[in-house]
Amino acid sequence: MRTISLFFLTLIALVPVAFAQPAPMALQVGETSVRVSNLTPGGDVVLFSCAKYGRNGTTINGSRPRLLHDDDGDGVVTLPGAVPYVSVWIAVDYKTGKVVTGARDGFPLYVEPLAETLFRKDAEDQINALEKRILRLMLLVVRPEKGAWALRGREGGDGDRDKEANGKLLLAFEDAQPIAEGKEKAPKHLKAGDVVVAIDLGHLDVFVSEVTK
Repeated sequence: MRTISLFFLTLIALVPVAFAQPAPMALQVGETSVRVSNLTPGGDVVLFSCAKYGRNGTTINGSRPRLLHDDDGDGVVTLPGAVPYVSVWIAVDYKTGKVVTGARDGFPLYVEPLAETLFRKDAEDQINALEKRILRLMLLVVRPEKGAWALRGREGGDGDRDKEANGKLLLAFEDAQPIAEGKEKAPKHLKAGDVVVAIDLGHLDVFVSEVTK
């Protein structure tokens, strides 16, 4: 009887371990650093951000995507440095495509999906562009374990494929540039599993989508 009791006690003790789920990826944005935790140990993370700075009475909009490596394999990457209060941050696990968003305490972070109706298809019936009624947009495309590319567009100007001041910004994915040296050029078409992130450079609204087909 004692042997049987010990067996069941051991089994009960193991149940929580068997059903335990890995902690979700997290993004902490502080005044002096940005920390990504619970990413793939030893992997890479794409850190995408945009901030507004006031300088000499003028608002300057800055954005810079980065590919950071988890050097010590603990699933944590920290980017040190002063973090502007008016800024938004997005982290994408380069292996899994998981996405988390964040901002400093008190800043109103607005995040919503990219509507499927915004994606455009070409003659090959494949998604090749994003079209949105907006003045300025920063775009990030991540194809897990393959590459990450960024593109900045201004309606009627740089990055806008139609070059017309028609109230609509058309961004072709193949125009995006790799965020890490030595990476292959951006794909012409999106495919299932690709992650698309966009930041409205005017309001710092964040839009996130994963291609499912």
